Amino acid sequence: MKPMRALSLIEVVASLALLAASATALMVAHARSLEQISATRDQAAASVLAENLIAAWRLDPDSDLDDCRGLFDSKPSWRWKRTREPCDLAMRPGLFEITLTVSRTDVRGAEQVVATHTWLERDDESWSTVRE
Repeated sequence: MKPMRALSLIEVVASLALLAASATALMVAHARSLEQISATRDQAAASVLAENLIAAWRLDPDSDLDDCRGLFDSKPSWRWKRTREPCDLAMRPGLFEITLTVSRTDVRGAEQVVATHTWLERDDESWSTVRE
């Protein structure tokens, strides 16, 4: 009969270190995936809010929204900002580039851009949307 070989202390410590490193890597990967899921939800919500705002502006063409900003009623920590600049892209007078930026304040108080929508608009209020 062969004598049974026991594990040495070094082998046990090395195995525990490998197990701890693997568990730590799994927890970090899980935390990052949760952050990514949260960011994706925020981007989807920001896109819906921006599209609702754009639709409201299209329904009320008399509103003066050259450069303005505001808050969302449903999400108090979220903001929007609209800028209107002449567009040199087509070398056509009366063509403007409109940018709508949706941002939110994170838990540290820093402002974070969540979504940006850009479209071209003529003085006669024709719409051509380009999403970013």
